[in-house]
This record gives sequence, structure tokens and C-alpha cells, in this order.
Amino acid sequence: MLTLFAQFLLPLSSYLDEQSAEIDELSGSRSFYYADFIRILIYGMSIKIPSVRKLILDLSSNVDVEKLGLKAVAFSTFKDGFSRFNYLLVNKLYIYLLNSIAFDKIPNLKDLGLVKLVDGSLFPTLSSVDWAGYKKHKKSHSPSFIFLSQHLMSERFFNRQR
Repeated sequence: MLTLFAQFLLPLSSYLDEQSAEIDELSGSRSFYYADFIRILIYGMSIKIPSVRKLILDLSSNVDVEKLGLKAVAFSTFKDGFSRFNYLLVNKLYIYLLNSIAFDKIPNLKDLGLVKLVDGSLFPTLSSVDWAGYKKHKKSHSPSFIFLSQHLMSERFFNRQR
């Protein structure tokens, strides 16, 4: 029986199996690999760990981590993964996932017409990038991302201050 975490990783498995060796070679990885990096990121997001430090602590102290096929990694090694593995690699992974979804097989999707998905989450980095504006407007950065679901593409990304 697959764990919930294994089910999260299932759509990524073939991509990681096919692409990881080449990505690791291009990025000079010797002991910490792209597939491990992605799996740890997904693990951290799936259980809502709020920071990289807490994620690394959880990896080293949680007894269930080994059962999930993850291993503890040093903070500096994991942090290095953000610069070692180009962000465009994650973009390619995302596009792979979108292309693997058979939207045309979802009944009645066409009946909905044009669907725009809007996310107005607060991105933690925005508060650091524009700290003065963030404080001046009472922590009111409101970035929005509009995604056209039928076309699998973004329409707009913008930042509002209320």
C-alpha cells in the first residue's frame, strides 16, 4: 500500500528517474541529488513545515522520515540546492506535470467555459524585498497570480498594496 507521500510523488517518478542523472551531472552533484532535493521540498510542503531550518530538523529527528525514503541532510547542503539546481528545472518539472494531466478526459469541463484561478497568497520573500512598503501599508502586500485553467498558462502576476 502506498503512503500518501508516495502518492504525491507518483506523478513525478518517471520524470525524476529519466532526468535526475543528467541534472546531477550538469549541476555537479556528488552526494546530494536533484531527486532528493525535490522529494524533501515536497515533504516539507505536504506537512506544512514553515522554514528550511525546521524542515532540516524534522528530517533528522522524525523517525518516520526514513520509512518515506528520505534521509537527513545538513542545512548548508540543502540550502545550497536552491542555487545548485536552477529554478528553471522546477519550471520544467511543473510543465511536465501539467502536460501529463488529461484535462480533456474530465467530464463537463468544457461546460464551465473559461475558468480563471486566482491566488492572492502572501509570498514571504515580498516582505523582505520591499520591507519599507510592507511596513508602511500595514503588511498589506497582496500579490495575485491569475491562471487560465483550460489553456494551462498564466495570464497575469501582479502585486497590490491595499
